[in-house]
Amino acid sequence: MIHNMALAMLVILGAVFHANAMEFNCSTLLPAGMTAKDSLKNTAFQIEVVDEKRLPTSTFKAGGKLTVIVKGDFPIDTFVLQARAPLGDNPIGRWQTKDFKQTTFSCRDGVADTVTNAEKVEVKKVAAMWIAPENIDVNEVEFVASVKNADGKFWHDFHSVLVEIEATATPTPKADEEGEEGQSHYDPREYEEAGHNDEEEEEEEGNHEQEEESETGESRTGEDPNEEERREKEERDEADARDAAGEAADRKEGDHDLATEEEKAIKYAEKQREMAEAEERTGEKWIGEAAREAARVKQEMENERRSYERMRALEETEKEHRMEMERRDKEEFEVSQRLRENEKDDDEIDDSIYASSGNVVAAAYGVILAFVTALLL
Repeated sequence: MIHNMALAMLVILGAVFHANAMEFNCSTLLPAGMTAKDSLKNTAFQIEVVDEKRLPTSTFKAGGKLTVIVKGDFPIDTFVLQARAPLGDNPIGRWQTKDFKQTTFSCRDGVADTVTNAEKVEVKKVAAMWIAPENIDVNEVEFVASVKNADGKFWHDFHSVLVEIEATATPTPKADEEGEEGQSHYDPREYEEAGHNDEEEEEEEGNHEQEEESETGESRTGEDPNEEERREKEERDEADARDAAGEAADRKEGDHDLATEEEKAIKYAEKQREMAEAEERTGEKWIGEAAREAARVKQEMENERRSYERMRALEETEKEHRMEMERRDKEEFEVSQRLRENEKDDDEIDDSIYASSGNVVAAAYGVILAFVTALLL
């Protein structure tokens, strides 16, 4: 009693569950300590709903199964997903998943009515199977999710389109004969064809009695009155056996449906693995192309560097050659200047010598003239 009251109070106040070490409120789907204002405006994620044939759908059957896919523009690190009535905050139906990275949780009534991630692994999209209640009391549902990525960005309370329940129709003999995929059915004609026809059995039993009378010559009028009760009991046992056979056939078909679902889940997981491998190969190819492009750019830069170094070396050589020519020109100019100065000095010496010789001649002429004059006197 106390446990039930505590459970009721937990549902009323808004239960909290853990999604990979992160607490979420069952009613608001908000992480603990966050409000709707902390959420980003959702333009990045959407919810798709497909039927058992993997085709988009907007209808479902009571007790039927739908696959719900959450995907968007960013990797998903943590997610929470529920089915609800429009404008409601209580989860409806239950979830089933074969993905080891996912787990289910009960927010009310002990049913696996919420699906979330079991471990923190970034994925591009998540998919889980929703099973509608057999006695569902609403005409339409919508799927509600909240998503967080590794950077801590949070998108809260985004919805799928409304999915309506299909109208229940009385099955026709053709529908009973063909059956519906994923549902068990019981057709009495199958057991009639298998030799369980009541009229044929009664006729065979009457023929058998006539043969016994012809052989023994006795009539059944003198039989034990309990014989009729025994026959009725045998008929009831045969009817019970037919019913048991029908139930066994239903269980077998149900097991076949379960096996079919498991095969679909396995094929889906294999397809997801193949897609992941293809993405990995694409990533490796992109990395290889990027590495080759980087090597090409590096080689071009190295070639440009070498060309620049050769150009600088040529410029340095030309500069040195030009400086050498200027030095030689300067030396030649200095030599010519010295030569001109030497020539000038020689001219001055010659002039001084000429002047000196003139003076000597003049002196000698004076001496001779004086001597001659003296002689004449």
